[in-house]
Amino acid sequence: MELKLLGDFLQILLDVYKISRKNVKLIASITILPIFLHSIIFLFNIFSIKPLFADLIVKQSFLLITSPNTPEFLNLLMGVIHDIKNLVGVESIFLLAASVSSFLFSIATIFVTAITYGGKNISINDLLSRTIKTWRRPFVTWV
Repeated sequence: MELKLLGDFLQILLDVYKISRKNVKLIASITILPIFLHSIIFLFNIFSIKPLFADLIVKQSFLLITSPNTPEFLNLLMGVIHDIKNLVGVESIFLLAASVSSFLFSIATIFVTAITYGGKNISINDLLSRTIKTWRRPFVTWV
């Protein structure tokens, strides 16, 4: 049983290698582009939350040494809550951007694999237009 699973796995790897040899330029671009885009998204994420997180840490540390009966405590507490809301909002935006880009590149990868397996060639512009035209059905399945 284990040998059969290993054989099936090796057959899949061999098929992937055969498909990727047929159209190297397109397969390479559809592999490198999502890696580059996700790297840019996560770099922007890191640089955008760094000041928010630093402000949150400073307010939280002052909150620990402030007496709870003072108005300064309430101002710090409201500032911490505001910073947490901002942090959650920014993170949700980046999570949405990463999810949408991953979703669209998954569709593009499926198109590239199917078209290359069929022995046809497709340009990047045609691939982009097909991906944009047919995003609704995979989105419904994804949800």
